[in-house]
Amino acid sequence: MTISKLKTIVMIIALVLVVALTAGLIAQSVTIGKLKQSQEQLQTTYATDENGNKMDNSTVYNLPKAMSFSAVALAANPTGITVNVTASVEPSTATNKAVDWSVMWADSTNTANVTDYVTVTPASNGSTTATVTCYKAFTGDILVVVTTREGGYTADCVVTFVGKPTSLTLTSVNANKSGDKYGLGVGTTYDFNINLTNAINAVGAAYKDYSVAVVATGDLTVGTYESDPRGSKTWYTTKAAKLSDYVNDIITCTVEGETLHVTINKSIEGYYSSMVRNGTVRTYYDKVKSVDSECYFTVYVNCKKIGVSMQDTIKVAIDNSVVTGVSVTGSIEI
Repeated sequence: MTISKLKTIVMIIALVLVVALTAGLIAQSVTIGKLKQSQEQLQTTYATDENGNKMDNSTVYNLPKAMSFSAVALAANPTGITVNVTASVEPSTATNKAVDWSVMWADSTNTANVTDYVTVTPASNGSTTATVTCYKAFTGDILVVVTTREGGYTADCVVTFVGKPTSLTLTSVNANKSGDKYGLGVGTTYDFNINLTNAINAVGAAYKDYSVAVVATGDLTVGTYESDPRGSKTWYTTKAAKLSDYVNDIITCTVEGETLHVTINKSIEGYYSSMVRNGTVRTYYDKVKSVDSECYFTVYVNCKKIGVSMQDTIKVAIDNSVVTGVSVTGSIEI
């Protein structure tokens, strides 16, 4: 073999090695790129709608794949009843207190998708604090399970649906509102719907039990008044009083089912507690001589099972066009 042929063979071998090395580097670069992309897909979870499309206001969760389900479920279902729950890792001196959260049916024969009803979302990756969210009513028990990442110890929290309400509002059926008050006539019963709701519109029957209270505001002057149709009209005594002194005589409020009934029994300006007739003379006791400040009633309705933290109020005033009394002048001789 000549030296010329030997050089040619060496050059061919070198060229093959360069091509092989270049191809290897390209393949390695592609592999690394795919691996990096795969890792990013595992670590980054976007909130999606039911069709798998990324939500416009979605949050990016940098969580391990095993933890991503609850975060996505919560973001995809923005309405629900939420309750916070906290796990305690023992002992308190433990270094690694990271935990994972999950939900499951207490009855293993229940084949419904449990996360359609309840999800649990940790405050952060491995946090011992989480938010339990209910999306619709369910029967039976659901378990919120917490598992320590170190040692795999577990504990359960039982979730039952009782339909706890989150708001109570009153809406008028047949009363007209002027400003911040309803103006009511005398002798007519006005109805107000009691609306007890929560985020999923499923309130338990045990909560539909209400109490009602009335607070009166206003100052009056009252006294003993004598009236004789022959012309004698005399105030014998007068005193300062509060509308609250006569609230039970003037207004009646009752609850029947989901309805508040409000009835004005007497006007304020024409109010008196009692009257005695002696011949032609009438004597009125605790008769209102003047209304010295704005008078109105505040009606409070609350959910008995929860208390005053679950209530609504309405302000009620007596329509200034109602009748407050009657009189006739003089006498008739025939």
